[in-house]
Amino acid sequence: MIVRISTWVVRLVLGLLLVVILALAAAGFRLAAGPVDLGPAGPWIADRLELAEGRFRIDAGEARLSLDATNVALTLAVEDVRIIDRFNQPVLRLPGLRIGLSVGDLIAQRIVPTVLEVTGVELAVQRAPSGEVSLALLDAAPLERARAPEDGLPIAQLRPLFDADAPLPEPVAPDPELRAADPAAPPVPAEPASDVDRLRGWLNQMTDPGAWALDMTRVQLVRVAAVDVTYQDGVAGFSGQVSGQDLRLIREGERIRVAVELSGDVAGEAVGASLGGVVIPDQGAADLDLTIHPTRVDRIAAVLGLPAPFDGLALPLQGVVEMKMADRRIDRLRLHATAGAGEVDWPGVIARPLPVERVVLAADLTEDGNRLEVTRADLRLADGAALGGSVTVTGLNGPAAGLGISGGMIGGDLAVDDIDRYWPLGQQEAARDWVISRVRGGRVDGVSVVLDIRPGMLGADGHLAPSAIQGDFAYRGISVDYERPLPPARDLAGTGSFDLRGLRFNLKDGGRAGDTGLRLGAARVAIEGFGVKTEPTRVESMIPISGPVADAVRVLAMPPIEFVDPALSRPEGLEGRTDIDLTLQLPLGQDKPDVRYTARGRIEALALRNAVLGLDMAEGSFAVAVDNAQARLTGRAAIGGAPLDIDWRQAIAARTDWERRVDVAGTLDEAARKRAGFDLDPYLTGPIGLKLAVEVPRGKPDEPVIQVDADLARSRLAIPDIGWSKPAGTAGQLTATVHPHAVPGGAGPGGEVIDIRDLRVEAGDLYSLGTLRVAAGRLLEAKIARFDLGDSRLRIDYRAGRDGAADRVSLAGRMLDVEPLIDRKGGETAADLRDPAAPPKRIDLELALDRVRIDDERHLDRARGSVSIANGHWREARLQAVLPVAPETAAAAGNRGPGMVSVAIGGGAAAIGGRTIRLETDRMDDLIAFAGLRGRIAGGSMVIDGVIDDSVAHDLIRGHLVGRDYRLQNAPAIARALATASPAGVSDKLGGRDGIAFSVLDGDFVYEDGVVTLSEARAHGSEVGVTASGQIDIDGGTIDMAGTLVPLYTLNSAIGRIPVIGDLLVGEEGSGIFAATYRLKGPLDDPDVSVNPLAALAPGFLRNLFGAIADGVTGKAGSPPTGTDPKPDFNR
Repeated sequence: MIVRISTWVVRLVLGLLLVVILALAAAGFRLAAGPVDLGPAGPWIADRLELAEGRFRIDAGEARLSLDATNVALTLAVEDVRIIDRFNQPVLRLPGLRIGLSVGDLIAQRIVPTVLEVTGVELAVQRAPSGEVSLALLDAAPLERARAPEDGLPIAQLRPLFDADAPLPEPVAPDPELRAADPAAPPVPAEPASDVDRLRGWLNQMTDPGAWALDMTRVQLVRVAAVDVTYQDGVAGFSGQVSGQDLRLIREGERIRVAVELSGDVAGEAVGASLGGVVIPDQGAADLDLTIHPTRVDRIAAVLGLPAPFDGLALPLQGVVEMKMADRRIDRLRLHATAGAGEVDWPGVIARPLPVERVVLAADLTEDGNRLEVTRADLRLADGAALGGSVTVTGLNGPAAGLGISGGMIGGDLAVDDIDRYWPLGQQEAARDWVISRVRGGRVDGVSVVLDIRPGMLGADGHLAPSAIQGDFAYRGISVDYERPLPPARDLAGTGSFDLRGLRFNLKDGGRAGDTGLRLGAARVAIEGFGVKTEPTRVESMIPISGPVADAVRVLAMPPIEFVDPALSRPEGLEGRTDIDLTLQLPLGQDKPDVRYTARGRIEALALRNAVLGLDMAEGSFAVAVDNAQARLTGRAAIGGAPLDIDWRQAIAARTDWERRVDVAGTLDEAARKRAGFDLDPYLTGPIGLKLAVEVPRGKPDEPVIQVDADLARSRLAIPDIGWSKPAGTAGQLTATVHPHAVPGGAGPGGEVIDIRDLRVEAGDLYSLGTLRVAAGRLLEAKIARFDLGDSRLRIDYRAGRDGAADRVSLAGRMLDVEPLIDRKGGETAADLRDPAAPPKRIDLELALDRVRIDDERHLDRARGSVSIANGHWREARLQAVLPVAPETAAAAGNRGPGMVSVAIGGGAAAIGGRTIRLETDRMDDLIAFAGLRGRIAGGSMVIDGVIDDSVAHDLIRGHLVGRDYRLQNAPAIARALATASPAGVSDKLGGRDGIAFSVLDGDFVYEDGVVTLSEARAHGSEVGVTASGQIDIDGGTIDMAGTLVPLYTLNSAIGRIPVIGDLLVGEEGSGIFAATYRLKGPLDDPDVSVNPLAALAPGFLRNLFGAIADGVTGKAGSPPTGTDPKPDFNR
C-alpha cells in the first residue's frame, strides 16, 4: 500500500508540474522578480488530477512558484495537499510539497525533477481489538462521516480502491462535489468552441501525462523532513509514534549518498535508527550502514507485522548492520548487535518466557546471501546462566537438501528446573515430558553442543546422522524421579551427552534415594530411541543401590517392582545391608508403558525379629535377582538359631500357576523347636532334617501349598501311650502337603482351615499314611488310611466335636496289637500331659477290628463296639469279641465254635461316684486261658458285675463274679491241699487233665492298682467245695489266699443239713463234717501250700480251735488279710 501511495505522490507531482507549464510561459517574466503566489491555481490543479480512476481525489491549498536563475530551475511549492477517498475520508496529508524542475527540459516537454522535498507528513495506523487495521490522519476522527466513530478505514475496503479489477464498494456518504455524468439526463447540445475553450483544450493537451516523458535520473536531492507516523494497537494494548527527522538522498555524480534519521517511541519505549552510506545505481553497488538505537524488537515487529521470531523478542536491541553490494548482489551483510535485559517469549516453541540479561550477536551474510556465519552469539540469562557459540550455514539460496550447518555452542550455570525453556516444544515430546517432569533441581555447570549437518541430510529425502547434533554437559545437585512411586534419586552429580538418538546421564557415586538411607553408586540413565520409528523412545537406567536392607525392601516393594508383598515392606526389627544394581527400562509416550526392570546384588548380615513363627532371623546372607518374570532371594540364614538354606521366589509375570515359592532346607534341633513353640518332647527329641517347599497359587494369596519333607533319622520318636519308640540312628521320614485355605463354616479366623494331605510317616516299624484337617491349632479331622505299628494294621478316622460335643474316632483294620500297652510299665500318657484347667476331653470311639492281639499266644477276633472316653478314662463302653479256642481246651471243646466275650461299662453308678462294669462270656475256660491261666479251667460260663470307683486317682473296681458249669484242672497247688483233706483220687483228678467239675463259682472281689482281693468267694461241685479270701497281685505275680476245702462235698453237705446233729458236726453253715483250712502264698505259678491237719479230722465245732492252734504253732496268726475262717454259704 505504501508503494501505491508513493505512486499517487509521483503522479501528483507530475500533474502539478504539467499544470504549471502554462503559468511558467505566461508569467516567466514575473518569476524573475520573485516568487509568484498561485493561490487560485491550487484547487484547479487538484481538480485536474484524478487518481485510481476516480477513486481518489486531491485537495490542495495555496501554491507558489519561484525561479532559481543561477541553476535555471523552477521551484513549485504547494501547501496542505490531501488525498481523499470516495467516502470523503482523508488518508494522507502533505503539509508542504516542494518540487524543483529544469526550465529547459520543460520547454522541451520533458519533466526532469532536480529536487523533491516533502515536509510534515502525518499518518495514523490503527488496529482494532478485532484485529482489523485501518489508516487515518492524526487529527481526523476515523470515518466519523462515513462509518462508525470507532472504526478506521479498513484495509479490506481500502484495497479495492487501488485495484482496478475489483468492484467498487458502495459509498456510504458520497461527496456531492464529486461530479459524474447523469446517464438519465438529456444530452446537452454542442456549442461552438470559443477562444476560451480552445485555450482550455491546449492546456489539457499540455497537461496530458502521456505526452510527457518523466526522467528521474537528474534528481540531485530527495528530502523528507518532519514525518510523523502514529500506531495504535488494540490487540497488544499499546501505542507509539515514529518521527522521521531527516531523510536525504544526495546525488554526487554517479553516487547517491543516503542519510536517514528516525526517532520516536512505541508504547513508551524510545526507538530510533539512522541509515547512511553510498549507492551507485548504474553499477548495482551499495555500501550502507544501518545503526539501530535501543529499540524493543517485539514492538517494532508488531508495528511492521513481522512474524516470529521477532514478535517474541521483548529486548532492547541496538547495533549496526553493514551491507555491501556489487553487481546487484549482496557481497556482504554484517551484523553487530547487542540486546539488554528483557525476555524471549515464543509461544509454541518454548514453554515459558526466557529472562535475558544480555545478548551479543555478530554475523556475516556473504556469497550473495548463500552463506551465513554467526561468528559470535552470546546469551546471558537473568539467573546467571550463560550460552555462547558460533555457527555457519551454507546453501541458503538453494533447496533445503543443499543446506549445511556446522558450529558449536558452550554454556554453563543453567538451572535444571528451566529445561522446559531450553528444550523446544514438539521436539521429542515423550522424552521432553519425562525429563521435565522427572529431572529437577540442581544446575548444569557446563554444556557444549556441536552441529555437523552436512548437505543432503535435510530435505524430503534427507536423513540426519545421529552425530549431526551432539553435545556434552556436566551437572550437580539434581533429583530424578525414575518411576513413581519409587523414591527420587537426590543429590546427583555427573556428566552427560546427547545426540539425535538419545540423551544420557553418567551419575557419580554419592546420590541418595529419596529420604531413605540408601546411597546411589555410579549410575547411568539414558533416554534412547529419538527419531527411531521401529521402537519407542525409552528411558534406560542402571543404578547401584547400597544401604540399610529395610529401606531397600520398602523400595523394592513399591510398584512397578513389587519384589515383596507390600504388607511386608515395613517389617519391624529388620537389619542388614544391601548392595543391588537396579536397572529400569521405561517406554515413553504410552498410556500403560511396559516397564522392564532387573535387580541384581546381595544382602548381608540380614536380621529380622519375629521372622517365622515368632523366631528371629540372624546372620542372613542372600543373593538377590529380580526381573519382570520373577523375583528371587537365595542364601542362608539362622532362624531361631538353626541355620537354614532359603530359596524365595515371587512370580511377577503371569507365566506360572504360582505367585510365590519358598524352599527352606536345614536342621532343626530341640532348642529351635522349643523357641518356635513346638516342644514335642517326649514324642520327638533330637534334631530333624527339614525341607519345606511353600507355593502360593496365583490369585489365592491366603491359600499356600506347603510340601514338607522331614528326615527323622537323627531323631528319637516315641508314643508313650503305647510304649512305642524309634531310637535315634534309625531311618525315619515324614512327608506331607499342607494347604491352608478358607471353607464355609471353617473353625479358624475367616473360616480358615489347614489341610494336611498325603501325610506319610516312616520310622522304624511305624508306617502311617493319611490326611488331617486343622484349624486354630486344633485337629478337626483325620483320615489315616494306613497305620502300621508293629503288628497293628489299622485305619483311623477322627472328627472333632463341635460346641462341646465329643470327638469321634473310628478304629478299624486287620489287627490291633495291644501288647505294647499291656507291657508298658509307668511313663506319661496323653492324659497325664493334659492341662488340668483345660475343659474335659471327650472321645467317642468306634471299634471294628478283625483281630486284637494281646501277645503271641492270645488274641481276640472280630472285636466290635463303642467306647466313650473322658480325659483318658473310659466312661462308657459296649464291646464284644470272639474268644479263640485255647489249645488247652480244644480237646474238651470238641466241635464247638469259639466263644464270645462282651464288656459293658456304663454310668449307672454315678450316684456313688463310679461307673458300672459287666463282663460276660459263654466260654469261661477260653477267657481264663486268655487271662493267662491256661489249662486250669475247662468249659463254663462267667458273669462279672462291678463298679469302677472314680473318686480315687488310681484304678479301683469292686465287683461280684459268678461262674457256672466248669471243670478245674491242672491245679497242682490246690491238689496238694486236697491230698490231706480229701479221699484219695480227688486230688489226683484236680492235678491232672481230667479235673474236677464245679457247678458254681461265686464271690466278691476288689481290684485296686493291679491287686485282686477276694472276699468269701466259693466254688463247689459234687466232689469238692472251696472257699477263698485273700489277694492276688497280678502285676507282681504273687498270691496270698486262705480258705476252706470241703472234700466229698455232696455227702458233707447232706450231713450238714441234719437238724441239731448237722450243726454240731459241720459247724458253720455250708461246711461239711470233714473239711480243712488252707493257705496259698508265693508265686502264682508255684505258691507254698499249707493245710491244718487237725482241722481236716475234727468236727465242725472243734475245727476253728484246731485251726487257731495250728496257726499259732506255725506262727501265721493274722493272715490271710481277710481272715482265716471264711464262712461261705454254698447254698446261695
